[in-house]
Formats: sequence, structure tokens, C-alpha cells
Amino acid sequence: MDSLAAVVDIDNGHIRVAPGTVGVGSGRIEGNLDLVPIGDEFRLHGDIAFQRVDLGRMLEAAGVAHGSGAIGGHAVIDSTGNSVSSVLGNGNGSLQLVMSGGGDVSAIFVAISGLQLGNAILAALGVPRRDQIECFVGDFALQHGTLATRTLLLETSNNIVTGGGTIDLRTETVDYRLKTDAKHFSIGSLPTPIAIVGKFKHPDIGPAVGPLIPRGGAAIGHGEWGAREHDRRRCHQVEGLRSIAARLPRSNG
Repeated sequence: MDSLAAVVDIDNGHIRVAPGTVGVGSGRIEGNLDLVPIGDEFRLHGDIAFQRVDLGRMLEAAGVAHGSGAIGGHAVIDSTGNSVSSVLGNGNGSLQLVMSGGGDVSAIFVAISGLQLGNAILAALGVPRRDQIECFVGDFALQHGTLATRTLLLETSNNIVTGGGTIDLRTETVDYRLKTDAKHFSIGSLPTPIAIVGKFKHPDIGPAVGPLIPRGGAAIGHGEWGAREHDRRRCHQVEGLRSIAARLPRSNG
């Protein structure tokens, strides 16, 4: 982080951070946190906004890769626990992420899943690492520690990637499907969906077998989020993207 500012109030163990701001490159992460002690745990409510957070700056600081792009979004969580892992594993809430115009595709995959896994996913999908992002939108519901996909769409200069599935933060496991559609059809660009299944540290990545609708996940196909829809209407015109963007806090910058 490049800067940090927070107003913190502590009253008999009750901690309020309202607001807290972390600067990341030219963007920032802003939020309010409320932690109430309950025995040896805390009850947490968090409301956090991501405003043009610089992915390249984050990746550079982590020393894992080079990339570019800025991402916005909004996260809400209600939970109890005495550690980050227990809070996430017990959490309820939501997460929305939006990225529009600029940046390379490797930045978003590496930022979300790490260097080795991110590059392995791109290779399995057949998407070049330096494909330019035209838009990315992710909308997830968090219920009892499990992130379920409501929408996942990535449009690059040459491909459209859609996905669905679940991420279990309690057991640290993933059950996900991703599919690539080339924006310009050719015989060599027939879509081959992939499955990502297993523990966070060492998931298995391979061709998807069976239905492309993992338990608790969104369907994947040529429907609203398919390539044909995007040939007619650009990413920012899709109703799902508009509805998500409307719920995000607006940056003053």
C-alpha cells in the first residue's frame, strides 16, 4: 500500500474503523469495519469499496508478476471468528468486481489465483497472457463461507470467458468451470470448457466432464453471456453489468 488513513474508535473492546482508506497506486480501498467482542471471538461487519485499485502495483509489491489494469468493486461481510480464516469461513455477504477498458488478462487471473495457477488457467483456456481486457465483471454471493457465482464474465480483445461454480472458504476448496468463446470463429477455436477442482494450494485443472453447472454455480453457455450476445452488444451494455455497476460506490476521483 502507498498510503493509510483511518479513524479508529475503541470502547470497552468494541472497535470501529470509520472510515479507513488504503491507497494503492492511483486508486484506493475504502471501508468501514465494526468489531464487537463476543467471548473469545469478534462479531464483524465490514463494508468495503475498491476504487480503481492498481493491479500492476499490487502484483509488483507481491513480487509475483508484472501486469496492468485497475479494478473497482464492493464487498460486504457479516461474520464471527477470531482469525481471518475463521471470519471468512463463517461469513455471509457479497462481492462485486468490475474492470473496464485497459490492462492485460494475466493481471486479473494472477491477482485472483496466484502466479502459477493463474498462468495454468490461461494456458488451459487458450487465452494469450497479454490479451487486452475490454471488460471484466464478477458478482458473487457469500453464504456460510461459500462464494457462489452469480455472474462471471471476462471479455478480451479476442476472447470471451464465462464461468460458474463455488469457492468454499471454510474448507479452502474450489469447484469451478470456465469456458472460452473466440470472438471470431475459426475451426481451431472451438470452445473446450475446463474444470478447476480441489484444494486452493493444489487444485486439479483439466477438461470439464459432465454438466457445466457446478453445484451452486451459474450455468455456462451461449446464453446472455455468450459470444453471440457480445457480437451484438458490447460488454458495458449488458444488463447484468449495468445492474452491478449501479450498485457500486462512485469514486470522487
